[in-house]
Order: sequence, then structure tokens, then C-alpha cells
Amino acid sequence: MLNSRKGFTVWDKMGNLVSLLSYSDFTPGSMVMIHFMQEPGALTRGVVRTAFSYPFRALHVPRLVSYCIPEITDKAGEFLKRLGFRLEGVFKQAARLPDGPKDVMMFGMLREECRWI
Repeated sequence: MLNSRKGFTVWDKMGNLVSLLSYSDFTPGSMVMIHFMQEPGALTRGVVRTAFSYPFRALHVPRLVSYCIPEITDKAGEFLKRLGFRLEGVFKQAARLPDGPKDVMMFGMLREECRWI
């Protein structure tokens, strides 16, 4: 059961941290939010399969959600699209940052759309 944020790290052969992956906001039978942080090219296909297997197979959720903030985490949005996430909406001025409010782009993926499991 996922009662708090959980995740895992990926290290390279030299012992350098190259990626973080975490899950939060688990709603049983509904969804879980997935968060990626990585160096370019750090995630292997095996790690990505594991990343999707946990929520879809172990937690039995039918969907994953994630987000990016335009002009700040645009690369994250492109990465999510490459993984198969679809843009589902934009929350206007939902992120409160020191330089002012920013929009938040929400992405989703249904289990049957996931090519990784």
C-alpha cells in the first residue's frame, strides 16, 4: 500500500545518482501521480518498465498522472509525451512560484495505453 511518497533511485556504474522516480497522491482504485527527475538518457527501458509496472500491477490503479510547468519544466512535458502520456488539461496559474503564478500542464496515461507493461 502506498500511504506516502515512495520511489527509487538509479545510480550509474561510478556511483553517481542519475535519476529519481517517485509516486504520490495514491487514490486506491483510481490513480497515482508519478514524478521523474533524471539526467538525459539515464533511464533504461528496464527501469521505465519497472516504473510503470509498480503502479499498474502492484497498486492496481487504472491511470497515472503527472505534470509540468511551461517555461520551467518544458523538457519534463516532452519526456512525458515520449513515454506515452497525453496532455489532459491546463490549470491556469495553479503553481505559486516566487516570480509569480504559473500554469500547470496535466498529463495522464491509462493502463491500456501503456506500452511499457
